[in-house]
Amino acid sequence: MTGVEAQTMLKTFGSTIPALREVAEDDRLLNPAIHPKHYNYFKEVLPYARPLIGFQLGESQILELCGELDLLWANLEGAEEACARIEARFNEQYFDSQA
Repeated sequence: MTGVEAQTMLKTFGSTIPALREVAEDDRLLNPAIHPKHYNYFKEVLPYARPLIGFQLGESQILELCGELDLLWANLEGAEEACARIEARFNEQYFDSQA
């Protein structure tokens, strides 16, 4: 499911963001009956994206991080706000554990 054809099919028939950038950013594949108006908001988040492996998080921390992204995915807060809030929370937990 990683080729262009498979990724195109995933985007055409579902509201998922394909892994391939060329497919993810192809607005010709958008269908208003499937894709929400805010579908392309992922483009605003990409400049803040970092690979999870660089954070050296455990499984429970990754699950917590995913839960913290709910407000962002629901478009109830912006990318910068979400990143700042999550960073502050994780830093607080880290420094509390070091005390």
